[in-house]
Amino acid sequence: MRCLRVYADEKGESHFSEMEIAMSGSQLVPGHTIQMSTPALAVNIQFLTFPAGVSNDWHPAPARQFVISLDRTFEIETSDGQRRQVQPSSVIFVEDTWGKGHKTRSLGDHAGTMIFVRLAGDSPKAKG
Repeated sequence: MRCLRVYADEKGESHFSEMEIAMSGSQLVPGHTIQMSTPALAVNIQFLTFPAGVSNDWHPAPARQFVISLDRTFEIETSDGQRRQVQPSSVIFVEDTWGKGHKTRSLGDHAGTMIFVRLAGDSPKAKG
């Protein structure tokens, strides 16, 4: 499974990359092979509803976390000047917990709900 990643380099600049979350087959459902990742230990999960038009200036992530947009399209800007639109049902791994951080801006004219899953310990097994 691939997802967008936001990280800080050694100078504190934030960047995007693509991240591969390793998946392997499991017989969780008898007679069907289901692709599953290795479980990651989470500290907490939080649901947030943002109003339309909300914008958050430069900020580092409060923790290494997965952000899942349920029904909101938003834009992330990294300090290197790149911007990416994030569509509903997208998963983003945010780990720029220091440095310049990133900006976020709500797109569209309706409120949206997101899920933040704060991770404990090491990052999930990822490539890239």
